[in-house]
Amino acid sequence: MKLYYAVGTCSMAVHLLLEEIGQPFERHLLRFSSADQKKPEYLAVNPKGKVPALRTEDGVITEMPVICQYLAHRYPRAGLLPDDFMQQIRAKEMLDYIAATVHMRGFSRLANPAAFSPDGDPELVKREGRKVIEDGLRIMEAVLGDKPYALGQQFSILDAGYFLIEWWAGRREIPLPPAMAGHYQRMMARPAAQRTMADEDKHR
Repeated sequence: MKLYYAVGTCSMAVHLLLEEIGQPFERHLLRFSSADQKKPEYLAVNPKGKVPALRTEDGVITEMPVICQYLAHRYPRAGLLPDDFMQQIRAKEMLDYIAATVHMRGFSRLANPAAFSPDGDPELVKREGRKVIEDGLRIMEAVLGDKPYALGQQFSILDAGYFLIEWWAGRREIPLPPAMAGHYQRMMARPAAQRTMADEDKHR
């Protein structure tokens, strides 16, 4: 497998899962500061011009939630999804919410306000984004509850999505609700998370 990723982006969730699975994989770093994601070489891999993309024996897979689901089904021994059908549905439901709402409607407004209102007030756009994030954190906190991991006792693909949002919140100095703060500490204690962050940190 070959992961196309950019440091500090949603590809971090996939990076973490690959470390959890323990299968050999290559890393191909893209630097957004150099617009690597828009260069012909990468567009030939992923015409969407975004990360993550994962080259597999089944072809190139794109979109963070879909790659997470692919890895869970492709490597069942890693136990990245429970056997219970409704728990699988809940995991996919929340991953989609994390990607489509908390990320794209929330954090994206903080990172690039001009994309949402080219001629408007960037600070207003950022406030709107922060409100989406704070609402999202409340929803994510309620789903987590008092469980050690998002679906219960065992780590799953959903925890990779939680970890991404928790890390982004820390970078933006957005306080985490108590259960998510505890979850983040448990995640940071996992060797796979430590390996992921060590690799990404050296490229910052």
